[in-house]
Amino acid sequence: MSGVTHWWRQRLSSLLLIPFTLWLLWSGASVAGASHAGAAAFLAQPLNAILAALTVAIVAYHAQSGLQVIIEDYLPRTLGVVLLGLARAGCLAGALILWWAVCRLAIGGVA
Repeated sequence: MSGVTHWWRQRLSSLLLIPFTLWLLWSGASVAGASHAGAAAFLAQPLNAILAALTVAIVAYHAQSGLQVIIEDYLPRTLGVVLLGLARAGCLAGALILWWAVCRLAIGGVA
């Protein structure tokens, strides 16, 4: 991927995060003080579960993309390759764990 493409993808993910962050803040305020069952009921609504899953995906992509830029720009190539792999794996692992939790709560399970 060229540097320009990477730059544009970072900007696009930043713009996408604006409405998702606003939704996340509203969601947090909506379930503040609610019990676990109340929060689970909030995520059991299909639209909220989908928005939560999309938020996780965009945040994970944006974080990985930002870490990639930092690693490529400021670290030696050999160390950078290792850390880039760890950063990608960490972002993917975090996203998978959060998707699992959202799915469990959305179908009525206990996460």
